[in-house]
Amino acid sequence: MHSLRAPSERASGVAPPGPALAEARIQHRYLYEVLLYRAAEDKTPRLVRSAVLDTASRAIRALRLDLRAGHVFAMTPQESRRAVQWADEGFISARALLGLGESVGFTLRLHTGEIAEWTVRPAMFLCLTSTDWCDPKHQRGDAEPDLMAFP
Repeated sequence: MHSLRAPSERASGVAPPGPALAEARIQHRYLYEVLLYRAAEDKTPRLVRSAVLDTASRAIRALRLDLRAGHVFAMTPQESRRAVQWADEGFISARALLGLGESVGFTLRLHTGEIAEWTVRPAMFLCLTSTDWCDPKHQRGDAEPDLMAFP
């Protein structure tokens, strides 16, 4: 864990008495996104959903739940079968790939002609915690943000 100090401390090389301004930690998380392209040649997708999850299993679970919920409304019967098959079986290899640090995803065409893309990427985030935070739980660095509603 590293401490960040005020610019005057860095210039002089001498730290004044007192606590550091913040503590920095690198956190390994998983970025889950659902993108919607109007057409195959569309370069700018619309972000439908984005979340940061703490484990690969939670990220894959979010993808599986979204696939199962979405197939009822917008997918053709063929694409619906593909989505359910991936949610039932394909997720196992995806979880293994995430464990190796690889990104995973699932793409299909909706009955409207739009293209939906679900992706999960391993990511590192810089977490800054103020040492002067009024909540003692946050001061110790024990607090984890509520990253997403998925249990």
